[in-house]
Amino acid sequence: MTRPRSPAVTQSSRSTSTARRPIGNSTKSDRAWVRKWYEALAPHSTGGVYINFVGDEGGQQVRAAYGENKLRTLAKLKAKFDPDNVFRVNQNIVPA
Repeated sequence: MTRPRSPAVTQSSRSTSTARRPIGNSTKSDRAWVRKWYEALAPHSTGGVYINFVGDEGGQQVRAAYGENKLRTLAKLKAKFDPDNVFRVNQNIVPA
């Protein structure tokens, strides 16, 4: 059975990759290789970001995941419920 699709919904796919290394053997060259690989794939990306896959890339990735309007709303909520930014680990939303 096929569900009807909204005209606003577009089909997309998500690709994830995992690189493994022995524990304790991470080097700057490992990170450099991964970042170079990521940059090589970037031109083929739609620019979308899945928030649970964001690491330490910073606020731009959080902004890309939520979009401006949603991030603004979340920042207002954060200011109300966490004005001191106690919950600031991982994909932080800075209080408005």
